[in-house]
Amino acid sequence: MSSAVRQAVDPVVQVKCHLHEDMLPIKPKSSRRSGRKLNDGGRAWLEVRGSAISAFNGANILTVGEHTVLSVHTKLPDGITGMPVDCRVEDGHGSSQSLTDARGCPTEPSLVPALHPAKSPGTWVTAFPAFSFPDSSLVHYICLLMLCTGECPQYTCMDDENGSRNSRNFQDDSEENILDYVELYNNVEVTAPNIELGYLKKDMSDILSGMYLCL
Repeated sequence: MSSAVRQAVDPVVQVKCHLHEDMLPIKPKSSRRSGRKLNDGGRAWLEVRGSAISAFNGANILTVGEHTVLSVHTKLPDGITGMPVDCRVEDGHGSSQSLTDARGCPTEPSLVPALHPAKSPGTWVTAFPAFSFPDSSLVHYICLLMLCTGECPQYTCMDDENGSRNSRNFQDDSEENILDYVELYNNVEVTAPNIELGYLKKDMSDILSGMYLCL
């Protein structure tokens, strides 16, 4: 378990998170190749959903420990595929936690398992208990979408022999059919009422203990 974030089981709260695909056209992060370019029909977006989604609740708020689904959705031109890599979370104040590496392999499987292809074409998904940073309730999710001609390179994360290769070598080896990388982003507020209540009780106990003198 990562020491950078906190994770516990708390009651489920209602949450709603909806991103319309037309709001997120693909914008290349860099111009790594001068070859084939995407047309205007490409779409990609990242979603973070809690277990209790209500149409009557517009707040995007989760509770620490709540069952959460992270999904990456793509609608790409024919002949182009995508794969989410280099996923991470940030608190917006300088702290971050890596979730996957440049190959799409999980860096903290006990925190967030690997993203895997869903039944819906062009969709990747994983599920995990919601977590937050100790000093911030807002969690920013960021993934790079690798865009490829044909199929993106597939990697067996349990392969120890190849697992020693660093991210740079992996990208160099796969340069031929990688077109570009697109940064996908979303954020969600995660509250921890039980944890915060525990701290409050401790603080009150310390205050009250200083008010009495036993003889």
